[in-house]
Amino acid sequence: MGTSWARFRAAVILCALIACASSSIVVAQYFEGYSRITVRDSTRNRNIAVTVIYPADSSSGENKPLTGTGTGKIPSFGVVVFGHGYQMPVTAYKTLSTTVCQSTSKFIIVLPETGSGLFPSHEEFALDMAAAAEYMQREGRRDGSIWKGHIRNETILSGHSMGGGAAFLAAKHLLQTGSVNVAGLVAFAPAETNPSSSAAAASVTCPTLILAGGVDCVTPLASTVQPIYDKIAAKCKVLAVIPGASHCQFADANSACNLGELNCKATITRQAQFSRCWQYLYPFLDRQDDFARTIENTQVQTTMVFPQRSDITIDPPIVCANDTVRFRYIGAAKEVVWLPDSVRASSIVRRVPLGGLRVSMIVETCFSKTRLDTIVRTLEPPSVDIDGGSEGICPGERLTLTAYTNATPDNPMSVVWSTGDTTESIVIASAGTYSVAARSRRGCGEDTKEREVRAVEVPTFRLRVQGDTVLCNGTGAAEVSLEGDMRDVIAVQWSTGQETPTLQLTTPGRYVVSAQLRWNGSKNCLVASDTITLNLRSIKPSVPTVRYERDTLWASEADFYEWSFEGAPIPNEIRSYLVPTASGRYAVTTRRTDEGMCAAKSASVLVTLTSVDDGNHQLSVSVDDNRLRVSVPPGSRLLQMTNVRGETVQTVHFGVESTPWVLIDVSSMSRGVYSVSLDGRVIGTILLSGSSMIR
Repeated sequence: MGTSWARFRAAVILCALIACASSSIVVAQYFEGYSRITVRDSTRNRNIAVTVIYPADSSSGENKPLTGTGTGKIPSFGVVVFGHGYQMPVTAYKTLSTTVCQSTSKFIIVLPETGSGLFPSHEEFALDMAAAAEYMQREGRRDGSIWKGHIRNETILSGHSMGGGAAFLAAKHLLQTGSVNVAGLVAFAPAETNPSSSAAAASVTCPTLILAGGVDCVTPLASTVQPIYDKIAAKCKVLAVIPGASHCQFADANSACNLGELNCKATITRQAQFSRCWQYLYPFLDRQDDFARTIENTQVQTTMVFPQRSDITIDPPIVCANDTVRFRYIGAAKEVVWLPDSVRASSIVRRVPLGGLRVSMIVETCFSKTRLDTIVRTLEPPSVDIDGGSEGICPGERLTLTAYTNATPDNPMSVVWSTGDTTESIVIASAGTYSVAARSRRGCGEDTKEREVRAVEVPTFRLRVQGDTVLCNGTGAAEVSLEGDMRDVIAVQWSTGQETPTLQLTTPGRYVVSAQLRWNGSKNCLVASDTITLNLRSIKPSVPTVRYERDTLWASEADFYEWSFEGAPIPNEIRSYLVPTASGRYAVTTRRTDEGMCAAKSASVLVTLTSVDDGNHQLSVSVDDNRLRVSVPPGSRLLQMTNVRGETVQTVHFGVESTPWVLIDVSSMSRGVYSVSLDGRVIGTILLSGSSMIR
């Protein structure tokens, strides 16, 4: 054995240096130490040779200090007791030992060297494994031991082939005695033993992982491994079958095992087989509940599924407010506890209030307790509102009412109007009260809203024609305007297309006119006015003539007359004749009803007078100094000058003793015709032109 262990030691050191290339998921790196010890089982009077592989502090080799010794921070270790296969030395498991040693769970591996020979006792070998487990737990408590305070109360029984079957026998023994805490069992292609390992499996209640090969002809799946797995009593158990994996490739290459499977060869490499194994072994040693997950290129049987929210079912799946709902956990678990009442059952019944409910549960799995929360959202009760019609309906208007609901894809709704329509929107043409009901198609109730649509009262607008319907000499316009309350009118559209406040008609013709108005009262209503018909004519009036006879100007026949002097109208001179009172040019403007009252002006007539004498009064004009000289007979009281608009521009009052003459300064007066009167009687007319006066 000395030579074998020297080779094993060298392999361990080499494995530490190259980080065990065959295992692609090693997380931590350690130096590796080993110790060869003898375990004494006094109950059987038996010495057991054991090799212990552990993480070393600063170098690899035999009896090296534990990792962390230099810093005083030595971690605690779980214990993996591994049983070798038939006729296989413990050196055939150097890769497995390194993998366990370097696992993130910080395990040490204990390899009993007994169980050799052609006819080994499986029972004794299993008891040796149990004794090694008990020894390491005692060493963790013994003063003076390097393991004092560094061994966790966590033992994993493991083995390959014969050693895998013996692990079930050892687990049964330790679980019955309770001498150590059996935290799990890992068997690589376990063999049937004597006594029966499959029978012992019925007493194994700790989490169990079996790794089997798809082309294993030494311990075939159907006849050997499956019966063992089926009888395992543990609630947490996994059987992972690796396609193409052989029996012997669970260990390092060795001739003893290879001879036993000459007729069944692996179809994958040993490195690939190891890699698949470690993907299960690492999470199992690390006490992760997802060790049962399916790894690529493996076939898994398991009673344990990692808890997920999808494992909680809700019945009924569609929930209305205040519905009673059953929540059920359908995943595998040791125990299910519903919160907050700590109800231990696979299902509970709850009433779900409006707004939803959070349901929590604690699922006890292989290695831990997991809290799962699920939130149940209730379908909201139907809610409906009506859009449109709140401002009323205008005369002649067609109005759309639209129902808005809180429907969702999960909570579809139907609507029914008081009109019988089942569409989202309806079109109305009259005032009234309209209602709509929204009903949940999921049976979550209904809601009803109504809308009173009032008739909007609008004012009446009439049309009025201003101006004349006759265009004199082709000029002018007829103006059509609206009569009514125009303060809230915001737009006008005439039937002619114009949009001005009033309508100007300047082209002769027959018109039929109406208007539409946008009236901004409580609502912008479109209001139509009445309609008027009018004919717009164009007339060229006859030009009047003027003749001067016997100091009088006579106009040709007309219905209306307006006389003017030097282009300015003469106040109150509206007769068909005129007696001139001053020298200058006179003209007359006439209008005739048969000519649409169009104005026509005559040619001017020049009249020259030397003076105006009414018997008592004379009007004398001094052109040189812009002064008007008026003779004033005795007894006169008031002299006035008025312009063509009848406005008084000069006033002179006389006392008891009046002067015979009055001089009036007209230099600041405007150009135009002025009348001069004494005591209210016109005695003459003058024309002021620039800086001179024309009498």
